[in-house]
Amino acid sequence: MKASKPEECNLLFQKALQEKDIEAMLALYEPNANFILDSGESVTGLDEIRKVLTPFLGVENFKFNYIKGFPDSENKMAILRGSWVATAKDDNGNPIEMSGNDVEIVRRQADGSWRFAIDHPTGANAVANNQ
Repeated sequence: MKASKPEECNLLFQKALQEKDIEAMLALYEPNANFILDSGESVTGLDEIRKVLTPFLGVENFKFNYIKGFPDSENKMAILRGSWVATAKDDNGNPIEMSGNDVEIVRRQADGSWRFAIDHPTGANAVANNQ
């Protein structure tokens, strides 16, 4: 799966997560991409991002409600903004609802596809919390 425009990065991520396909999820990231955690710390590289994303395979429903891309003037990079909702189950089997407002930087690759360079799933939430 390759994103042919910036916003497709999120749509393909959604599809891969729904299919519980970690390899398809990772294929949407540059090899040295940064993933920002809720704590504000970041992890770098596909091995570290795999560790962060693997627990999300337990999410039952995941959907972007809004995705908007803002490319640079040369169409080489773009900022993505979106909002998402998800449901999962806690250790007792009770449903948990999650949501966030994300911010990502995606970059056009040599083959014309787009990949995440920086992914902050709750980045727009963090602005309000000074993170």
